[in-house]
Amino acid sequence: MSAELAPLRAYIRRHEAPKGYNQVYGGIKAKDLPPRPLTQMKVREVLAWQDRIDARYPSEAAGAYQIMEDTLRAMVSHGKADPDALFDARTQDALADELMRGRGLDSYLSGKWSAERFCNALAMEWASLPVVTPVERVKRNAAGKVVKKWTVPAGASYYSGDGLNKALTSTDEFLRVVRAIRETRPNIVPTPQAAPPRPKSAPRATTTAGAVLAAAAAALALWWAGVKASLCALPIISIICGG
Repeated sequence: MSAELAPLRAYIRRHEAPKGYNQVYGGIKAKDLPPRPLTQMKVREVLAWQDRIDARYPSEAAGAYQIMEDTLRAMVSHGKADPDALFDARTQDALADELMRGRGLDSYLSGKWSAERFCNALAMEWASLPVVTPVERVKRNAAGKVVKKWTVPAGASYYSGDGLNKALTSTDEFLRVVRAIRETRPNIVPTPQAAPPRPKSAPRATTTAGAVLAAAAAALALWWAGVKASLCALPIISIICGG
């Protein structure tokens, strides 16, 4: 269980189950309540109780994170929950961490996901949390055909309109709490690599050719000076040269 997730867990508990780890769905009648506090029951016993009341209520959410029967049963089936463990605070917190991982926690902490994307994923797990950007939803029939499309606006519960759920916190507060858990990991996002240095420009061909021509001209000038000196040394030519 990660200590860095404690603020986010507390935030979820505050909105999902303000009465704590023994809270159950508020619409359950007294005669159908758990036989004893949830934290004193084993996971398998909580599942048995949920299964017993399932047909009579629209929700059998249990505990601080209001975990539904199908969700808890799937976690047991996949080895994410020990059926013989007490459904106490420690176990419930560990289950919450697993649910967050199932909704992209690792991708968020590694920097692959934005805070907005992770918030929207968490809102699909906990109905009291709002989506922070508009989310498109579709409803399909048994054959898989789309029968309805609609947009859940930012600030609303992902499950708004079902007559049972609504968002209980603001998008700004939600984003602030989610961003805070990543701020404790300042080096999670790889530092962008510096661009490789640009290679130096190769000397232009015209520069090399110019140097060759200049050298040839200098050599020619020296040759002519030597020839002229030799000619002017002759008696007849010396008169022309001004000797």
